[in-house]
Amino acid sequence: MPDRGGRRRSRSDSNAVIARPGCGVGPTPSSVGSDSPAPRRRSPITAHEVDPNACERTPGAIRTALERRSDWLQGFERDWLSAAADFDQGALDGVLDKWLPFACACATPGYLDEIEQTIKRMTEGDTEGLVFWDAEGHPFDAESNPVDTGR
Repeated sequence: MPDRGGRRRSRSDSNAVIARPGCGVGPTPSSVGSDSPAPRRRSPITAHEVDPNACERTPGAIRTALERRSDWLQGFERDWLSAAADFDQGALDGVLDKWLPFACACATPGYLDEIEQTIKRMTEGDTEGLVFWDAEGHPFDAESNPVDTGR
């Protein structure tokens, strides 16, 4: 099927990831631990937005919130222990800044549930009603047809 520029594209080269455009919560989970630049992403809209105040910016609160995702919790603990071993307050603050958005995502009621359900739908090939966004911010459906979102 042609993409927005008239080129043919398949579903396998879409680089689809789940992220809420404009949520203001920092990097997407797929970028954790990655030193490479993020690929172009197609991001479906979710009904929920992350509450940026859902978690306090303390190590204990972040650790508790991240219990929802053991992989994220392990990453936080690894980063925290590394910064603590160096007695570097700037590095400790950087770890809190890095992981707070993930903790807020975990602590926002219903947010991760909806993301996980959307991932499951997409994995099963069900993209009905999902809206994707290209790098320029144009919305389109899974068949690359423009979508009017009223934005």
